[in-house]
Amino acid sequence: YICAHARHFIGSHESTFSFRIQEDREILGFPVATTFNRLCPDDRPDCEQPAKWKIVY
Repeated sequence: YICAHARHFIGSHESTFSFRIQEDREILGFPVATTFNRLCPDDRPDCEQPAKWKIVY
């Protein structure tokens, strides 16, 4: 609940927990720029960010 309602969310790679929070944030209407973010390893400052799946109602 806290992560889903935060101003900004940064998840981790291949995490089901992060995926569910991103899904909840999208349903709640948070901006994509503050929802789909991922922590990068120190040796890779430009790592791939999560896919932005759009929920179709």
